[in-house]
Amino acid sequence: MNASPAVMERTALLRQCAEDRARVVCQYNADGFEHILHLFNLTSTHPLLVHHLRNGFPMARNPLIPLPSFTFLPSNHLSASDTPEHKSFVIAYLNEEEHLGHVSVAYPEDIVQACYGNIRSSPLGVIDKTTPLGELQKYRLITDGSHQGPDGYSINDFIDSDEFPTQWHGVENIAQLVSLESHLPMYSNAMCMAHARCPLPVPVARCLCLLPVARRLLPVPVACSPFLAACHHYTNMVF
Repeated sequence: MNASPAVMERTALLRQCAEDRARVVCQYNADGFEHILHLFNLTSTHPLLVHHLRNGFPMARNPLIPLPSFTFLPSNHLSASDTPEHKSFVIAYLNEEEHLGHVSVAYPEDIVQACYGNIRSSPLGVIDKTTPLGELQKYRLITDGSHQGPDGYSINDFIDSDEFPTQWHGVENIAQLVSLESHLPMYSNAMCMAHARCPLPVPVARCLCLLPVARRLLPVPVACSPFLAACHHYTNMVF
């Protein structure tokens, strides 16, 4: 007896979701970084960098971050849908991230749970970025990792920001870097290797995974994926 079309479609989605779950795709060239570290004898200083580029960066050093005991997909912040422009921006942003391979395709919630177990998302929101004169410049999507669930903790509660310092650089810093490379041509090729991006299109980085702009190019290990679901709530689909 042949399976019904609905059963066949669900089976295909489960297979595709399972394949997405097993993939780790990084937008940076791990071989290039490995070459740079060897070239400057920095492998011992950054012993896990290449491994994490190839296998995913853990969200936190704390190995005891608990897996979700139930599925929690909170409503997004009002700013994600308070105007037609914000709503259209969120949908377009997620679609673009999917097209670029930064997130998986969207799956029905039951398919995602069948592959991952319980999952957890953080509310999305939109911030209006304005010029010094108050003119709208662009929209920015945010993922509120500090939103607490009914179990009393947020995803950010398990991440010590002091362990992951971030520095922001402007045009002047980039100009200095380019100038340095022009005076050290023997290292230019190695630098290009390290920063070379994978050609598009690329496979999905992680089913469910939607990272903020500053972090979305780094992969995460499969164990962290249940905490990185994204759901715009305009449909019942989960990224």
